[in-house]
Amino acid sequence: MCTPGSNAPLKFRHVGRADADILSRIPLDPEAVSRFLGSLDTVRELVRSGLAHVLIVAERGGEPVGFYVTHPDPMDGATWWLGYLAVSTRAQGLGVGRAMLAHALRRLAAVPGCRRVLLLCDHENTHARHLYDRMGFLPSEREDEGSEEVLAWNTGRAPLVGLPLPRLLALPGRRRRIRLRETAGPHAARAIAATRGPPFRAGTNP
Repeated sequence: MCTPGSNAPLKFRHVGRADADILSRIPLDPEAVSRFLGSLDTVRELVRSGLAHVLIVAERGGEPVGFYVTHPDPMDGATWWLGYLAVSTRAQGLGVGRAMLAHALRRLAAVPGCRRVLLLCDHENTHARHLYDRMGFLPSEREDEGSEEVLAWNTGRAPLVGLPLPRLLALPGRRRRIRLRETAGPHAARAIAATRGPPFRAGTNP
């Protein structure tokens, strides 16, 4: 489906807690949201209250066309999760999902100490699985969560052995605007499919 500004370059913007309501401006497939994502209120709550959730919005022609959320694993400083990832129904078939995933992986690969990226993919979500396969994700040794499989993408970087997560987050040279925090949460998408992240709740510690 074409949409106004579909030929404009895709831009990515870090969105702060106070602006998390921008998610309501992104038209999503209600069925996919209900089946794979859950309430957008949950996403907003995680972004606003999570210690380490970073919300990135993709924009084209000045309009938001998708978003994703990332956060470090609360138990492993060398692992980050790709949280919610969703693409607007108006941007389907335009390569937005693939571009967003590539952008997320580049950001996470640049995080000091990050060795791998994890996500959960529903076993029935073939569109998502095909994209993840093409982007280099492989099954993880972690147990899946019901109907969802844990997939892993390796950054190719050696770990910073012995550094606890708070030290990793405080390493010099990090841009303040990215500000990683320390809890985990779910993730979802339409074009690349919708999946969930680790089973933690905002405001709680595992």
